[in-house]
Amino acid sequence: MTPTEIKKMKNRNKEFYKDEMVEGEDYVICPLCSIRMSMIKSTHITNRHKMPLADFDLSYPNTQKICKNRVINIKNGLAKTDENGLTKHQISVAKAQVTKNAIGEDGLSIHQKIGIKTRNTHLRNKDENGLNGYQRIAKVARPKQIKTMARNGDAIKPEERHQWLCYRNLCIWLTRATRAPLLTDDMILGRAGSTSGNVQVDHEYSVFHGYRDGVSPFDICNIVNLVVLPWEENVKKNRKSSISLDELLQRNNTTMEDSKKEYDLIIKLSAGIPQDNRSSILLYEQFLEESDAEICKKRRL
Repeated sequence: MTPTEIKKMKNRNKEFYKDEMVEGEDYVICPLCSIRMSMIKSTHITNRHKMPLADFDLSYPNTQKICKNRVINIKNGLAKTDENGLTKHQISVAKAQVTKNAIGEDGLSIHQKIGIKTRNTHLRNKDENGLNGYQRIAKVARPKQIKTMARNGDAIKPEERHQWLCYRNLCIWLTRATRAPLLTDDMILGRAGSTSGNVQVDHEYSVFHGYRDGVSPFDICNIVNLVVLPWEENVKKNRKSSISLDELLQRNNTTMEDSKKEYDLIIKLSAGIPQDNRSSILLYEQFLEESDAEICKKRRL
């Protein structure tokens, strides 16, 4: 920020420079420009100081970004209602929606114009590495999202990626070996985005949930867990399961203990599979070699 910009902001926030004002209670101080304000907004950091939020949080991790009185005022404002039971916030949101959705002479609403402007700004503003605004946001947000999802059981932990890929690839290979009785001559297998009417073979108890819950890939890929769906439906289903784990085990006539035993062996063997060639055939053959005679007889294709 230039000295002139700092002077203007201080003048605009002069109420926070009164003697009775208390830091933390009535105002906070931006560590970059030392200006007092009720709240250090993200736009102040990114627009005024040209600094990514992630860098600010890393450089000033203990900085108070909003004063206590502003928090109280926000809460009080949110709690008050009018004769219709609406808070000021709800009223302002409703008015803003009407204004932003009104179609202008150019055929676009304010909401659409803001979206176009925001998109163009993000695409235009590239950093020294050639990353645009969206890519910079994703670079920071995506790893955090993956960690949160992994912690909640909705994604694979980065350190488990190799064993997950070995498990998934084995499931794909086993499914191709067992799906034939489900397919008729008039069915055309197709990838997502292919011709409408093409189908895919889906796992009712999903491969992802099978890995997460310690289920043998042989139980996941048994024909009793397979169903043919239009590719559009399979894409919508994604990683979700359409049956419970108990139903899967019942269909396979097995127990969780027996299924987990096979799963553990597959995971153990996956550590020895090269990362540059995750061979499902090699993993399958090693599984048969390490298993007892009864399992070999049961699982040999």
